[in-house]
Amino acid sequence: MALRKLSRLVVAALVSIALLVGVAPTPAQAAVTKTSSAEKKRVDKVKTKVTWTSTCAANTKCGKITLPLDYDKPKGTKVTVKLARYRSPSQVTRLGAIFVNFGGPGSAAIAYVKSAPAYFSADILKYFDIIGVDPRGTNTSAKVKCYSTTAKQTKGLAGMTGVAIPTSAQVSAYKASAKSLAKACSSTGKSKASAMSTAEVARDMDVIRRVLGYSKMNYLGFSYGTYLGQVYASMFPDRIRTMALDGFINPVSWRGTSSTKNTPITLRIGAATGSWNALVAGLNACKAAGSKCPIKQDPLWAFQTVAARLQARTYYVAGFGNLTYSQFISYTVTNLRYYDSPERIAKIVAGLLVVTDPASSASQISSAAATIAQPLQTVRLATSTTVDPAYYAVMCTDSTNAKNQSTYVNAIALANNSAPHFGSYWGWQAMPCATAYWTAKDEDRYTKAFAAKTAYPVLAIGTTYDPVTPVSGARNVTATLTNAVFVENNGYGHLSYFNSTCIRNKVNAYFISRTLPSWGTTCSNEHPVFTK
Repeated sequence: MALRKLSRLVVAALVSIALLVGVAPTPAQAAVTKTSSAEKKRVDKVKTKVTWTSTCAANTKCGKITLPLDYDKPKGTKVTVKLARYRSPSQVTRLGAIFVNFGGPGSAAIAYVKSAPAYFSADILKYFDIIGVDPRGTNTSAKVKCYSTTAKQTKGLAGMTGVAIPTSAQVSAYKASAKSLAKACSSTGKSKASAMSTAEVARDMDVIRRVLGYSKMNYLGFSYGTYLGQVYASMFPDRIRTMALDGFINPVSWRGTSSTKNTPITLRIGAATGSWNALVAGLNACKAAGSKCPIKQDPLWAFQTVAARLQARTYYVAGFGNLTYSQFISYTVTNLRYYDSPERIAKIVAGLLVVTDPASSASQISSAAATIAQPLQTVRLATSTTVDPAYYAVMCTDSTNAKNQSTYVNAIALANNSAPHFGSYWGWQAMPCATAYWTAKDEDRYTKAFAAKTAYPVLAIGTTYDPVTPVSGARNVTATLTNAVFVENNGYGHLSYFNSTCIRNKVNAYFISRTLPSWGTTCSNEHPVFTK
């Protein structure tokens, strides 16, 4: 549906407002990188339309669009992509739409868009539609099927249950399942898995933008969604009005090179070191809090002691059940994603230090278990143990990877030296990408330089103690995006937009009036820990 043209009076009014709020000047247009003729040929001639199938939530329409599986063969096999559009009834002037991607890869954007008012401020919704696309092959968009039956998938992936792997038997089981998944996605699922690179999603997004009548792209990407944004910016740099990237991933690290391919993609992007550094920072904050810290011994020593005890055996926690070392590390990583992660982790470690201590009395163990059973149950519910082939179909197709599983094992052992526990947690997750078994390729994945000068500066956002996408990626944004500005949230947790009012206000102003904050602007931590 094409957008209605604004009247001259409305345009004049918007220009006046822009002048009042102090919009940063647009860089010289001569410097803007243009969309290549090859990409224009791929996307601009695609004839299709969005079919709105239902009103799937308040003020939200859900629909679908048919797109080429291979953009080099526009009349060939097609793929169905699902999307949702939220349009506020209080919208005063439409400045376009903000396309959102919540990471993963493969997170369900439609689910978030259905609840747009819970995630986006009224200021944003006054001016923009919110568009969520479930990327091709994921979620509701004709999801990739690497196994012919659910039973075969369950059996094939049975060994991928623990990612902080302590025993040789678990290592063998994990390697076998990783091999099974890779071969399944390279045979039964090959047709779709070979067409799920981020570049294909970027092309889909640009076609949808054009078909819906939005003249320029506004984009908000989180975590992996920042890689999607950077690929789009590199392919269609002159089609961007605004783009904010929260939880910035270094795109060269994600894609990999011939010299970095032997380091698993999950370690290349810094997730293991990010998790370790965030944990240490939080435990040090606990130590500095003195009596307000629930751990009475040195917090880092306490964490390492609990981890070592759980590596030796499983412990029973009343009200929760048996707790393994693998679960403990997995739950720690999940907790690190929250802005109050130091308090969450300190409480659990303090309780487990008592539960796992052979010198503790029965009453002491019972009392300690009572304080942590609920937090453990809560984090269990928030921790997914399901292996999603779609996640790997994107990640492994996108990236340059080592051939042999033994290379991964060696890299993981090395990573554990600088990031204890987390080298294993993150490193093993990349094992299915070993190219001895993962042979599904997308010849149209993005392989060129990340050096585009976009039509307007990109806003890169990092959190000081982000455990998944370290802030260093955002700080170095101009190494890959020539035209960009960096802002930092001085806090804990993964992502900033939903945790920091300061960051959210700056992002909103950027979208609405294209007001750019100064490079290196820092928002103070709005959630100080250990204050009670």
